[in-house]
Amino acid sequence: MKPNYNCRQVIPAELELMLVKYLVSCAKMCYGVGYVECRKFAYELSIKNNLSVPDTWNKNKMAGIEWVRSFMNRNSDLNLQNVMNRCPSFADGSRIFNLDEALVTTVQSPTRVIAQKGVKRLNQITSGERGVLVTVCCVINAYGNKLPPTFIFPRVNFKSHMLHGAPPGSLGLACQSGWMNSDLFIETLNHFIKHTSSSKDNPSFLIMDNHESHVSLNSLSVAKDNGVTILTLPPHCSNKLQPLNVSVYGPFKSYYISAVDSWLQRNSGKAIDIYHVAECVNVAFEKSMTPSNITAGFKATGIFPFDENIFKDDDFAPEKNTKKHQSLFEIAPAEQLNISDGNLTDPESFTIDELTGFEELDRDPVEGDYVLVEFKIQKPRSNLLVFYVGKIIKNIDDDGDLEISFLRKYKKSEPCKFLLPDIPDLASININDIKVLLPPPKISGKTSRQ
Repeated sequence: MKPNYNCRQVIPAELELMLVKYLVSCAKMCYGVGYVECRKFAYELSIKNNLSVPDTWNKNKMAGIEWVRSFMNRNSDLNLQNVMNRCPSFADGSRIFNLDEALVTTVQSPTRVIAQKGVKRLNQITSGERGVLVTVCCVINAYGNKLPPTFIFPRVNFKSHMLHGAPPGSLGLACQSGWMNSDLFIETLNHFIKHTSSSKDNPSFLIMDNHESHVSLNSLSVAKDNGVTILTLPPHCSNKLQPLNVSVYGPFKSYYISAVDSWLQRNSGKAIDIYHVAECVNVAFEKSMTPSNITAGFKATGIFPFDENIFKDDDFAPEKNTKKHQSLFEIAPAEQLNISDGNLTDPESFTIDELTGFEELDRDPVEGDYVLVEFKIQKPRSNLLVFYVGKIIKNIDDDGDLEISFLRKYKKSEPCKFLLPDIPDLASININDIKVLLPPPKISGKTSRQ
């Protein structure tokens, strides 16, 4: 038996296809739409075409959660795998590249050294108390190849001697901050196009983060005119999805620190400055940008060879942020939940029997609602299911993330009650983790101890 995802379609197939094309176009232009915005678009499309919609759509001015889930299942072909299949060279990895910036400084971090046992404090020679940052932009290929890097120096104008000792073919740029910006990225993109011979007849697939300097209109136009397909990664995912961060930049920075230490030992009494950075980067670049390191990064991220199952449930555990919620409780089979808003009154309650077989929420949670949040904690030989009671403070973004203030269990009360702590226990959760909308607590006067 196959699930029937058309039961919640609401919008006719031809109109839904228009919505799919619109969402895909937004993603290509780096203005991708999240779940909440998609639900709003679906509602507006339905009203514009005089379609009959559920009452909850009219109440919330957006489509329901279950609709967007069915919508995504009906259109499950929108993924990274199909992007790669557009061009045979994308599928075989020969034209898949990853671009990312790294910061290097003239003052290295001290490393561990051999010294007499029992010594509490040791000193290490550096070039100053605070260093000057230089941006190095690297590009690697899924076949294990590397392109000459781009250096961005914190100067108004670039001088050729700044690249003394740099890897052959390196590009030197300058700006006052030393950081990548939209104008410099266009020059970096042209540098990439030059060394990869990218064109519409020889397209390239470039993966990078979605920093604002990467997605300007001019840079996207340059990429489009030269056959470069750009895929941007979601925020805060570089440690899992970016090959350079996964397997290359770790050894690169270690080798760079060693190169700086070696330079200071060879040039006793001198301080390293930005004119020596390229020389030290070259040492680290050659040692870290090896084919084995590069291909390991693409494999570990599931990009090449393509592996859509590379990430397990444990990889998504950080979003649960469970370490902040130790003051909350684990539900026992016979417990009753009583909630108290800063007092010890008798609020409305419900039993654990009502927590089994969760049904779809009859409405979207809003600010001020008390909710039951589910977390799955992986333990050896068992999966512990933990529930927390919290109060919604505000919506964080359009992807369904909410800020929650969690309640604490009042241990002296039978049946157990929950209080809002004096110091808020705040965390962000996704709307999909909310299983029950709890009844509001009854408010009454405080006791003499509160």
